[in-house]
Amino acid sequence: MSVPLLIGAAVDLLILLVLTVLVRNGFRNSLSSIEEKSAGFWFYYRSGVHQFLRGETRFLPTFLHYVALHLVVPLWGLALFWRTDINFLAIIAGLLWSLQLLQRLYPGPGLAAVEPDSLDRES
Repeated sequence: MSVPLLIGAAVDLLILLVLTVLVRNGFRNSLSSIEEKSAGFWFYYRSGVHQFLRGETRFLPTFLHYVALHLVVPLWGLALFWRTDINFLAIIAGLLWSLQLLQRLYPGPGLAAVEPDSLDRES
C-alpha cells in the first residue's frame, strides 16, 4: 500500500463528491429549453464538456468531474496494490473504466442516424 497514492485517491474521491453535487445542481438550475431538460442529465453533461472545451469556463466543474471520474479507479487500485505483483490489474481496470466512461458519454450512432434507404438495400 502506498500512502501518498492513498491520500491522492481519497482527495480525488472527495473532489468527485463535491463536483457531483455541483454538476447535479447545475443541471437542476439550468435555464435551458424544455427539449434539453427532457433529453436528460447525460445530454447536459455531454454538452457541458463540449462547451468547456470550446472555451466556456462556466462548465469547469463538469469537465473536472469528468477528469476525476477517470482517475478514481487507477488511483485507488494503485494505492492499494502498489507493492504487489497484481498492480498491473489496477491499470487494466482503469483502462476498462475509462473506456466505459467514454462509451457512456459518447455512445455510437443509433438506428435513427442510419439512412432509411441503406436499411432497405441491406435486406
